[in-house]
Amino acid sequence: MQYPVAIFHKGDDFYVNVPDIPDLAITGQNMAEVIANTRINVIVHLHQLIENDKKIPQPHPINTYLSNPDYAGCTWAIVSVELARIMGESVDFELQLPVKLFKQLSQKFPDEPMEKIVLNALKQYLNT
Repeated sequence: MQYPVAIFHKGDDFYVNVPDIPDLAITGQNMAEVIANTRINVIVHLHQLIENDKKIPQPHPINTYLSNPDYAGCTWAIVSVELARIMGESVDFELQLPVKLFKQLSQKFPDEPMEKIVLNALKQYLNT
């Protein structure tokens, strides 16, 4: 995933806004430090979202933000994050469900992919 970041200089420090992850507030003493700090903060933030089963914000192209006056005069960079490294290795396996159970799950959770339903059920089972 490649997140665009808006960098601006104010006083003695550099600041970063990550438009796709607005909760982050990142500073640094120079451009290299603020970009490194941003990458670390984005990784930590995404890891926390994954741990709490929250949705990962999808990055948008820089062009999406260039005309936004909030970012006028900013220098833009990209922070690249490999989501697979944060999530850890995964294993593919086949699962067969009885038709009746599949239909019940599909009716109870119509907007959820079956993989997510099964994963959430397994996590809940492990926590009990």
